Amino acid sequence: AADSWDQLGPLGQRFIKSKLPGFMPDFLKEISLKTAAGLIYNPYGLLGIKRQCLSSGLTYCGIFATYAAQSWGVIDNEYIMSKLASHQNQGLNGKRNLFFGLASIDVLSWEINEKKNLASLEKALNYKLIKGIKLAFIHNQIALDVEAYDSIYDLAKKYNVPVYHHVGSSPLRTLDDFDSEEERRNYLRSYDPTLLSRAVKKYHDVIFIFGHMGFDFNDEGYDFSDSVFELAQRNKNIYLEISAFGHHLFDPNGKVMDHVLGKLKRMKMLGRTLYGSDGPLYPGATKEYLLSVLWSMERLNYNKKDVEKVLYNNSARIFDLL
Repeated sequence: AADSWDQLGPLGQRFIKSKLPGFMPDFLKEISLKTAAGLIYNPYGLLGIKRQCLSSGLTYCGIFATYAAQSWGVIDNEYIMSKLASHQNQGLNGKRNLFFGLASIDVLSWEINEKKNLASLEKALNYKLIKGIKLAFIHNQIALDVEAYDSIYDLAKKYNVPVYHHVGSSPLRTLDDFDSEEERRNYLRSYDPTLLSRAVKKYHDVIFIFGHMGFDFNDEGYDFSDSVFELAQRNKNIYLEISAFGHHLFDPNGKVMDHVLGKLKRMKMLGRTLYGSDGPLYPGATKEYLLSVLWSMERLNYNKKDVEKVLYNNSARIFDLL
């Protein structure tokens, strides 16, 4: 969720520009994207998230804060709460509260800013439409096993909200972007889900959502999907979220989505599987992703109960939307 192109970080801008036709000069890409950002990425823009969610037939949509200056930018908790409080936050037939939110926290300079930033997060968690915490250590290159961040999970426990973690790589930055092997290893530690094992066990009464299933978006040989399945088998407080990796950029034939949804079904994990779209990207992308998931479910003979669990019931339960 962002009001302008300038709110995105340089890596996010680079990624989005790379998806435009190569023959377009950079200055024209900039002009086009600055115009489009307010229309598409603002939740209430002309072609924004609300319009995309409603046109897809969705009952609820989650929007979340992010503190990642180099990648997706800084969209703070106050911004998200202002959008949630808007009179425009209405669903189909004027139903109140189409959007719910996930708060986030600035995790940089933690030894200096921990107390202040936790206070900001706690303030957000006291707002009725904030239903969880969204973390993406990868975007700040912070290892997932650093115990100093346990204070975030303490708040999740206190307020009984789930914690969403981005696991798996990001198309915004590759291992080749780093000069040394040590830098590459450190970056890998920011999205290797096995490093969350300690926290998951320690906070066994907190729900941990593993976003993107540990997928290798850059085809670098570090796909963590098997690790995600193994961890979820051993820890019932892990939920698995299926966003992004099934996009046609990464899965043009639907084979990855079929593999993941098939395995989730075989392993009887559909009660802990969550649907997610990973944002609009462009007009029509939200509906496009939903349809790709539904087509995969049809190929795999999901029954009505299975579909309802993944697309609605599980999320409604853990985000207290019922």
